[in-house]
Amino acid sequence: MLKSADGGLRTVPYPMDDPERVPVQRYFDEEFYQAELDHLWPHVWQMACRLEQIPEIGDWIEYTNVGNSILLVRTRDGVKAWHNACRHRGVPIAGGTTIGSSHANAHGNCAKTGFVCPFHGWRWNMDGENTLVYGKHLFSERQLEDGDINLISCRVEEWGGCAWINLDDDAPSVKESLGPVADRLDAHLVGNLRAEWHYGTVLPANWKIAM
Repeated sequence: MLKSADGGLRTVPYPMDDPERVPVQRYFDEEFYQAELDHLWPHVWQMACRLEQIPEIGDWIEYTNVGNSILLVRTRDGVKAWHNACRHRGVPIAGGTTIGSSHANAHGNCAKTGFVCPFHGWRWNMDGENTLVYGKHLFSERQLEDGDINLISCRVEEWGGCAWINLDDDAPSVKESLGPVADRLDAHLVGNLRAEWHYGTVLPANWKIAM
């Protein structure tokens, strides 16, 4: 069942009556795809990057999916994740993301420079704290509270040598979500593995076809 805008429940389109047969419409039907955007992706763990992609303090990498851009940063307190949007006008502060499109993972190091919005020059450090508001005298004290100018955090967990993000703060942990699969992989020391290379591309197809 899916939760509708009014809080009620409605039937999932093209239900799976046979676990070995996926209804073909799930691969191309626009209504089903929209249901995935509304009810699936905002609540599932997504493997955003390998930990060896951000090995040094200040290293960051951009993860994009279905219109969301997240910056993952290696800080002194572990990996943190921030929504890639200036708190002033919503402009991406790193990576050059165009909302709704996909990109190869933009990356860099913000240990010295922090993140700088290309629009008005607002700045943040790797911990998401605002360090500069251009034209600060033009804003009232109420507009400059930390909750209004610091970057918005995104839930992130480290497991299996990867950093995972979830837009749902109430979702179960990565390991809880993976269930017994996580225990089986841990038994093989999956967290000690390292990626030798990877290749990414954009396909004009439903995401399930590419899996």
